[in-house]
Amino acid sequence: MNILFTGVFWGIFLVLIGISILVRVFLNINIPVFRIFFGLFFIALGLNIVFGNRISLSDSKNIVFGEATIKVDESRGKYNVVFSKGITDLTGLPISGENSKIEVNTIFGDNTIYIKKGVSVSIHGNAAFGQIELPDGSNIAFGANHYSSGAIDKNNAYLKLEINTVFGATRVVIKD
Repeated sequence: MNILFTGVFWGIFLVLIGISILVRVFLNINIPVFRIFFGLFFIALGLNIVFGNRISLSDSKNIVFGEATIKVDESRGKYNVVFSKGITDLTGLPISGENSKIEVNTIFGDNTIYIKKGVSVSIHGNAAFGQIELPDGSNIAFGANHYSSGAIDKNNAYLKLEINTVFGATRVVIKD
């Protein structure tokens, strides 16, 4: 289970911030919640590097502190690669009936997205301090760009892919 993307984690984190503010105001005791949080975060990251990616918070839609492959078989969804190296495999994705909409986010990581050859695809890429390499060889380092495999017919099924990369690298590869 990926705890970084759950409401429970963020709820507890915000409650702790609120408690630290109340303790500071009423008891004049300063508890540095942000420093403790980031310290624990960097300790977990360091342990992950030392022990060779054995500490992983990955699941079927998210890769955090690890190296894995996400096999996408749903026509809609959001997939994340955070502080990791991943492969997002869209080759088994059924494209029929209504359009498929997939969002892939890469944050402080490296991700390769595979798309099956012959699938009509419309890609919208957003990069901030990162790199997105599209199938036509164009790159995005900062800003947005759009790629379409030929003419997209709105009446026929096609894959709509949104890629967001921050401080990382994402490559889109057409695979046979």
